[in-house]
Amino acid sequence: MNVGFVIGNGGSLAEMPLEFLKRYPSIGSNHIFLLEGFTPTYYTAIDPIGLMADFEARLANMPCIKILGRRVFNRFSPKNVIRIETCKDGFSKNLFEHPVCEGWSITYVNLQLAYYLGWETVLLVGVDHWSRGRGDHFTDNYYDRKFTTNLTLPNKSRELERFYEKARVEFESAGRRIINVTPGTALNVFPKEDWQKWNI
Repeated sequence: MNVGFVIGNGGSLAEMPLEFLKRYPSIGSNHIFLLEGFTPTYYTAIDPIGLMADFEARLANMPCIKILGRRVFNRFSPKNVIRIETCKDGFSKNLFEHPVCEGWSITYVNLQLAYYLGWETVLLVGVDHWSRGRGDHFTDNYYDRKFTTNLTLPNKSRELERFYEKARVEFESAGRRIINVTPGTALNVFPKEDWQKWNI
């Protein structure tokens, strides 16, 4: 079975065993490099707002395939990365030939990458979707306050869910599936399962 992780950076990610996150190929993004002891198979970043001042150095130390949207290059000059174009709507089945839709979330971008990679089952982990009772991210030091101050991310859940619905339809139309295994997630667009079912 062709299974892969799309990893969000929600607070629940801190509760997940690293051994589980290493069980399948993975796509991580933004400040996933702050998760000590873990490197995803693929790394993505689209929005430069909020990225750490030492982003380029941290990126250079990650031994993985790195895919960055064009807007990142407005602020940084990373090397040995793949640059992609972005757009505001749609679902790209080949983000290296057609612009990828940003869809209000790097997770939506990563689902398009997962589709291109041919993953038959995508497991969402760390995708809390503004669920209450946890921090916004898996570490309190997620943002570099010297670089970005008073950063407040708007709750765009309704807009984002419209894009998630499109991703679900695209995957299911191709005989594939997206399963949310994030404990306590507030995202109800995709079927939910206990992550331990996949820890085999």
